[in-house]
Amino acid sequence: MVVYVPEIPVGGTVTTTLAAPPYYGVAKGADVSLWCDEGVADSRPASNWEEVRRSLTRPGPKGTTRPNPMDLFDTGSVWRGTSSVGPAGKKATTQQIEITITQREGDSFKGRMTYNRRSPTDIEGTTSGGEVKWMIVIKGKAGLPHTGEVKGTQMTVKYSGPGGGDTTVEGTMRLTYVPPLRR
Repeated sequence: MVVYVPEIPVGGTVTTTLAAPPYYGVAKGADVSLWCDEGVADSRPASNWEEVRRSLTRPGPKGTTRPNPMDLFDTGSVWRGTSSVGPAGKKATTQQIEITITQREGDSFKGRMTYNRRSPTDIEGTTSGGEVKWMIVIKGKAGLPHTGEVKGTQMTVKYSGPGGGDTTVEGTMRLTYVPPLRR
């Protein structure tokens, strides 16, 4: 960030608003350059970095805090959209889908997936960079693998596997991150 001010009184301070605070919630640090007629303080580490990061936290489920407001797979995060699935090479059926992340540790996460607001299914997966992978878990056993990518707040996931009998099912999910309500 570069700030220009015409004058700074001796012993004075300069306060400015960040242009995109969520960015600062995921960055590892910030350098500040301050320019004025009396001189320049160029590329200095922001001395209040941790204070800024703490100010960007928000309440999470059950009184916890969400340490990273841009972590789209943090505990409590919700994704909604559609899932189109059908036998390979045949017309697909589209259903409403919602995924709620119930646990996050490092790159791993667990969640609950519901179709048309019913039939909850557990999922377990990983996310790193723009890639996401998960497996449906039924009665403790991993099932159909899902693989996709996240671009901004949009996620596209593809999956295929054995259906009933000797058919193969193929599907595509298109999901959008649902921002939490502000308090």
